Amino acid sequence: MATMRNSHGYRISFLVFCSLLLIDSSKSSSVCNTHETCAKCIEAPTCNWCLRDAVPKSACLGPDELHKCTDGKLQELKSGYRSDRKLIPANKYVRATLTPHSTSVDIRSGDTVEVPLILKVTSAPKIDLYYLTDISSSMKDDLESVKNLASTLGEEIKNHTSDFNVGFGTFVDKDTLPYADAIATIRGQHRPTSKQCDVSMTFCNAMALEKYDTATFEAVVGDAQVLANDDSPEGGFDALLQALACKEQIRWRDEAAKILLFSTDAAFHYAGDGKLAGIAAPHDGACHMDREGKVYTEALTLDYPSVYQISRAANSSEVHVVFAVIERAKALYDALSKQVELSSTVLIEEDSSNIVDLIISQTSKITTTYDMVATGYPEEDMEVTLTARCPKGNGSTCAGLVLGNSGVITVSIKLKRCPPSDKPKKTMFTIHPRDNAKINATIAVNFLCTCQCEEPEVSSARCSGRGTLECGTCACEGGFFGANCSCNMDSEQSNEKCITDSSGAVCSGRGSCVCGKCLCDQFEESGSTHSYCSETLCSESDFSCGPTKDNLCYNHGDCRCGNCTCHPTRTGKFCNCPTATERCYPSGSGDMCSGRGRCECNTCVCDRKDDNFWFFGDTCQYCKDCGDFCTGEYSLMPCLQCEWFNKYKNFKVKETNKEQYCKSRKCHLVTNYTIVTREYINELKDKSSCKATDDTGKCEKEFWYVLLNETAYEVYYIDEDAACTDDNKIIYIVVGALAGLLLLILLAPTIIYCKRWRANVKEVEEFSKHLQTPEKWREQTNELYKDPVAKMQNPLYGGTASNEL
Repeated sequence: MATMRNSHGYRISFLVFCSLLLIDSSKSSSVCNTHETCAKCIEAPTCNWCLRDAVPKSACLGPDELHKCTDGKLQELKSGYRSDRKLIPANKYVRATLTPHSTSVDIRSGDTVEVPLILKVTSAPKIDLYYLTDISSSMKDDLESVKNLASTLGEEIKNHTSDFNVGFGTFVDKDTLPYADAIATIRGQHRPTSKQCDVSMTFCNAMALEKYDTATFEAVVGDAQVLANDDSPEGGFDALLQALACKEQIRWRDEAAKILLFSTDAAFHYAGDGKLAGIAAPHDGACHMDREGKVYTEALTLDYPSVYQISRAANSSEVHVVFAVIERAKALYDALSKQVELSSTVLIEEDSSNIVDLIISQTSKITTTYDMVATGYPEEDMEVTLTARCPKGNGSTCAGLVLGNSGVITVSIKLKRCPPSDKPKKTMFTIHPRDNAKINATIAVNFLCTCQCEEPEVSSARCSGRGTLECGTCACEGGFFGANCSCNMDSEQSNEKCITDSSGAVCSGRGSCVCGKCLCDQFEESGSTHSYCSETLCSESDFSCGPTKDNLCYNHGDCRCGNCTCHPTRTGKFCNCPTATERCYPSGSGDMCSGRGRCECNTCVCDRKDDNFWFFGDTCQYCKDCGDFCTGEYSLMPCLQCEWFNKYKNFKVKETNKEQYCKSRKCHLVTNYTIVTREYINELKDKSSCKATDDTGKCEKEFWYVLLNETAYEVYYIDEDAACTDDNKIIYIVVGALAGLLLLILLAPTIIYCKRWRANVKEVEEFSKHLQTPEKWREQTNELYKDPVAKMQNPLYGGTASNEL
């Protein structure tokens, strides 16, 4: 059952494929049928001219119509190539060959021809290595390392080649203020950089290239003396340009692989920096060495070279420049290497202890790698692509080739269009390694843009004796026209067939109606003469398709009489829309435009409910005013959970959840996450506040966002730990509070009793002290005291009370 299902699926796929082929060939045929001459026909891709004896029976046929030419002669021009298999004589100046050395290609407009070339290494490499080093004070230990490793270099290089030349040069900077050491410059006390050179801080060619000898190399390196300078950038560009431009003084060999190792630990001065010392004359890019070829002579008269001059010198001299720098300078020289052809950057240790390994690895890489290029072809008409199939490498780079090995370089040639009539219909270009133009192969290309017909027949009877018969069509003369030159301007014909319903003008006002057909006016466009289309009654032309005359059918189709015939992957009136829809689907899975819009030109057009509520985003995934951004579907909280992952100790986000948070719908709309202070937040206008909770649900951290526009946000937060609640801590607080309360209840009576007891004890003690001082307690009369009882004698009283009674 499974086999039957698979077979059924294959049949469906095959039918769909065949249908697409039929549709495509049908489109091609319809385009071909519009061409009325052989020249126009063969300029169109896949079209072929059928030459018939009868006029006007000759026709331009598409690839599916060739069977219709049984009664005629088919002008079926085919693209192809022919190679010259002659052997190339040995050449001491090349270490590899590219065969076949010459190839002839015939190609039609729109076709692609692939030519295979064999790249084979025929001899062991010859190597010229020039070691150019910075000898400022910071490079002292590097010089010692190079000197000590000289013997090791000799032993290692023997494993790669028996023909090895080495040279040695030094540099610091221009010998003047503000570059050189101020005190030494004023006193003229600079020491010589080596025995080979007098005072030369700029460039000293201490040893020109010569057969490698360990003792000689050690001695030359040992003679080099470090010098101090004041500014950090060095004058390496001065030395580098001289080492590249002075071929005779350095003794570069044409037949050798040329490598210049540029060693430094600092940045470089470049064009314009010389003005600091009043040196304003721009560098001329030429060699300026003294008679002995040892010292650069124009350091104080010419400015530093520019990056372009360095690149041009490296390219013209075919020298590979290897910038050997330490870690802190690598980023700068990586950027420089991208601007300088045939250059690369490698990392050396602080003391250059790995310099031998770098030299060996770079030498091996350069001598076994061939970066192939094509030069000399008209890029506006042709497209050339190189593809290498070798032991290593990719694209146009063939790597890993050693003596006896070979690789295949496939040259893909496409003729984008037939050249204009005023340009030649053939060209020739060269394939070669970027660093060695002597290893080359030439390809001659013949553009099949003219018909192979019999000689034109002047005043042909088939053209009514009024024109020349060329490839089955008449080129009329004397004001006559038509398929057989049977019409002229005086022919009496009704104008009704030449009037459009919309305008009422004859031939849209751009021509004359002759023989019932529009004879359209001509116009100049793109430097040549064209006519309006008679098929559209002169209302349109082959330049009437939008959006502009310089961008017909958006360069994704062919314009014919105002209508675009789009390429298979495009659609729309002007072929401005791709047929693909993949950009209308959310990443992963989901409905087209998230079910909230329609896909037009592979772009979502989102629904709009009203002025205050609409969807937006690449796949209509966002909604304006659909809810707040603190919670819900459009929350910014996952963005902060992503941003704070492993950033705060107490804000915990699980590794498994991080990726989901970082892909949240809103996050790619956040333009910036900014850490601010509380004072900044207080003064921030139009802010909204939210809190993000970690995966434990116990810690939260506040953030603020500002809506910049419909699709952009700025998020702010304070760099401090999240606020967390600990369940155990709450329990401890409650239990402690209860225990304290119980203890207070138990201790309160005791405390009160103790306080009262203490007060009583104090009173007793005070009373006892008073008793011990009796003089303070004896009875005395108060002088201010008055007895409240007054005694008075009654004068009338004569006896006792009893007698009177």
